[in-house]
Formats: sequence, C-alpha cells, structure tokens
Amino acid sequence: MFINQTFRRLIKSKVSFHKFYLYFEKLCNNLKNYDIYNNSFHNVTNNISTIANNTFKKFSRLANQTSDAERFTLPLQSLKNDESIIITKPDKGRGVVILNKDDYHQKVLNILSDHSKFKRITTEMSTHLLYLEDKLKRLLRTIKSSIDASTYNFLSTSGSKPGLLYGLPKVHKPNIPLRPIISSIGTFNYNTAKFLVPNISPLTTNQYTIENSTVFANEITSLNPEQPITMASFDVESLFTNVPLLETSEIIVNNINSTHLNKFDLTKDSFKKLLHIAAHHSVFSLNIELCPEHNIGFEKLGSH
Repeated sequence: MFINQTFRRLIKSKVSFHKFYLYFEKLCNNLKNYDIYNNSFHNVTNNISTIANNTFKKFSRLANQTSDAERFTLPLQSLKNDESIIITKPDKGRGVVILNKDDYHQKVLNILSDHSKFKRITTEMSTHLLYLEDKLKRLLRTIKSSIDASTYNFLSTSGSKPGLLYGLPKVHKPNIPLRPIISSIGTFNYNTAKFLVPNISPLTTNQYTIENSTVFANEITSLNPEQPITMASFDVESLFTNVPLLETSEIIVNNINSTHLNKFDLTKDSFKKLLHIAAHHSVFSLNIELCPEHNIGFEKLGSH
C-alpha cells in the first residue's frame, strides 16, 4: 500500500529525487522497530533500495513523456476552444485546415445565394419534412405489391431530419473556395437513394469509363500514336450544384430496363417517381452550432 501510494504521488506531480527517496527511508526506519528479520534486515533494505531505484527511473520517464504530451496537447486544446476559427480538412488529400469562422460563413452563404441552385424553405422545417415523408409513403403504398415487405419497411420513414450542409476548402485554388457537401444520413429519402444506387450503377459504365487511375495509366502508356498528341483534362466546376436534375433523370429513366431493376417488378413510371423523390428533394440546413443565426432550411434545385 505504501509503495502504491508513492507511485501515485510521483505520477501526479514531479517529485524531486530527495523527496522520493525519503519515503523509502521512512519505510526502512519503520521496519527496524519490528524484530522479525533477525540477520536478514540488510537484505530487506537492499531489496527496497533496488525497488526504489527502478521505480524512480521508470516513472521519471513516464513523467517526461506526459510533459511532452502536454506540450502538444495544450496548443491543440487552445485551438479547439477558439470560437473565431473553423478546423476542418481540405477538399483533396489529407491535412488540417484552419479558417476564419466569419470568412467560412460568408463563403457558405455566397453559395446559397444562387437562387437558381438553391431555394429557401419558408415553412417550418418539421412541417416540410412531414409533407415529404407523407409523399414518400403514398408512393410506396402504390408499389407495395412490386417490392417485398422488407424493402417496403426499409424505404418507409418517419422522424427524419434535414441534411447538414458544410464546406470543404479547396486549398489548391486561389481565395480558397469551398466545395459544398451535404451529409444526408437520417434524411427522409436516404434509404431510397441507397435502394436506387445498385439499379443505376450499371448505367455508369461503358467503353468510355475506367475503373481507377491505375487502369487509366496502363491504357495511355500502351498507346502508340503515329504523331505527337496533346492530352487534356476537363473539370466540371461545382459538379454537385451544376448537375441538370431533370435532364439527368430523363436520361436514367430512358435507359433503365428490367435487367437493371434486379428482382423488383417496378414500372418505369414507378422508378421515375422514386428517382424524383431521391434526387429532387435534397432538403438541408446549416450547422446550427457553427451558424445559429442562419438556422434555416434549403432545398437543392439543380441546374436546368
């Protein structure tokens, strides 16, 4: 018990060399009062001395490691408690990005100011979500005979919440624009989207698509052009907000067939309605902790 208490004191505070060994000196002096060791008392004190030396070395190292950890932890804790900044990750690659919170808020609001892409919800968010849940349930009742009971229960929803909009900084571009991201977990149409993905995925592959960058590298290195060529890449700015939803939905529906719908006996009309539910009702709000004064709902419209 005595030694354990000494260990705890050493860990909690930086005990000096002399103060530490004083505890073991007191232990040895107390043992002298008991005539139970006979001629072995010298061996007992030697063992206590060995324990004291090993213990001091061990916990001195631990104390130094704790001190080093604190030197790193305290500045990070200070950054975490700084309410004037946002700590996030970059849009591409690994790392940590620290942004001024006011600048971050303004960039998010600038994205939402494009009324051709986003529409502000003027009703109460809870009322709007109930309306969307009811719309989905009414559709599910009409196709209940075409899907099994487990799928019906999987797609049906209640007590949903809006998505959460946040921005990832594009540190590789001038002025560090934000890439808008909507976390849709828990939204009314989240499971509907998950249901549609395996049915739509076959449409995304053809002779012009590649699996990954390794396949692409192998393909271009195997080319043997007869004359010098120039390779160019084209990027779509803000793809998330610039996808033409109506046009894209029509292309998907026109190209979908029974083999893509797996085991479900869905008509194209029913499939189109499910797709409309999933793609045309991206309801979200801003992070209330980051931006409480803008705790309002929005709906993504997409391009026309």
